[in-house]
Amino acid sequence: MTTPTQPTPMEPQAAIQLLTEQVHQPAFFSKLAAHNIHPQSAEEAQALLDMGNVLWEAHCNEQEKAAEAQSSIVVKAASDLRQTLGLLADDNHVVKQAAAASEAQPQLLEAAAIVQKLMTGGAA
Repeated sequence: MTTPTQPTPMEPQAAIQLLTEQVHQPAFFSKLAAHNIHPQSAEEAQALLDMGNVLWEAHCNEQEKAAEAQSSIVVKAASDLRQTLGLLADDNHVVKQAAAASEAQPQLLEAAAIVQKLMTGGAA
């Protein structure tokens, strides 16, 4: 009689790769398709991902600068709340798709937990 073995914990890099391929990229290309942008090759798809990453970094840098410039924590909190609510409204269908996918694939849940620990400074 054999005993079941515990699954090997996912490595942080594998978790990031899994979420990138099965959550981030499909959501990214879905948003592009909504604007009638469809990559015609793997090279074009990679170029779009690269451009998206550059734009995201620029956006984050601007957000950090704006946050540093705000003198009132109340003003910043109000701004963050408006932005978050706007993003949630815009991305609600993407979140629902990702949630449905994660229920069907336990690996996505594990990967998300690992990445969350990494982002909050915890050990994976």
